[in-house]
Amino acid sequence: EIPSTISLKCRPRWAEIRIKAWLLGTHHGVSQQHLQAYLNEYVFRFNRRFYPMTAFNSVLGLAIDALPPTYEQLYSGMWVHPRV
Repeated sequence: EIPSTISLKCRPRWAEIRIKAWLLGTHHGVSQQHLQAYLNEYVFRFNRRFYPMTAFNSVLGLAIDALPPTYEQLYSGMWVHPRV
């Protein structure tokens, strides 16, 4: 959280420091080619930081709707993922 004593002019610098620390600490740096994708991920995570169960609920909802393949389908090569 940004301290309320910091002026609005300083806030972009605060965000830049946090993003750089995340990129270097988590991903050990990124190339220019993939920078936008990493920034998109950071914004996605930052915007959802107060709702940790949302991701779990999304995955759980997907798992409930999916029908698992049978053993025979997997190993015969006949099964095709429904989202492909």
